[in-house]
Amino acid sequence: MTDWTQDLPGHLDRAWHRLAEGAADPDAPGRIATLATTGPDDRPEARLVVLRGADRAAGTLEVHSDARTGKVRALSARPMAALVVWIPPDRLQIRIEAVVTIRTGAEARTVWDRLPDGGRLAYGIDPPPGTPVDDALYPARRPDPEALAVLTFGVERIETLHLGSPHRRAVFGRGAGWSGRWLSP
Repeated sequence: MTDWTQDLPGHLDRAWHRLAEGAADPDAPGRIATLATTGPDDRPEARLVVLRGADRAAGTLEVHSDARTGKVRALSARPMAALVVWIPPDRLQIRIEAVVTIRTGAEARTVWDRLPDGGRLAYGIDPPPGTPVDDALYPARRPDPEALAVLTFGVERIETLHLGSPHRRAVFGRGAGWSGRWLSP
């Protein structure tokens, strides 16, 4: 079997495998990603998000959010984002550039219907996320299907960096049919 670290298609296969694993398994190393957007003042913003879906055939990733958050406002204004996922067991960094679509209300209802009761508590916090409060435990949790935003990331570019010895770096683009090329690490 070919060592994925030395095989260009192997890098792309490993990245999608780890992303799908992260979306499906709460304990997987690829579950948490750093999402970077541009805020309303043109300043960069980054935060952690949980991967909820990964579809290699469609070239998409999915994240859920409260619709009233700063990230949803930022993506509504500028629907471009970057995600970074670190996979410690593989010593693999995955960087993703994507165009984001946002579904709320009736468009997000099928996702809401699949959420467990405990998961629904994250959507409908009162006051809305980011609002100043006097007490850390003050916000009331009232599950609200209208507060769920489903963010679908249409992946345009994936860059992998394997920090083994020696380092290996590759880039893959949707426009190139996901063919890749090596980059200097």
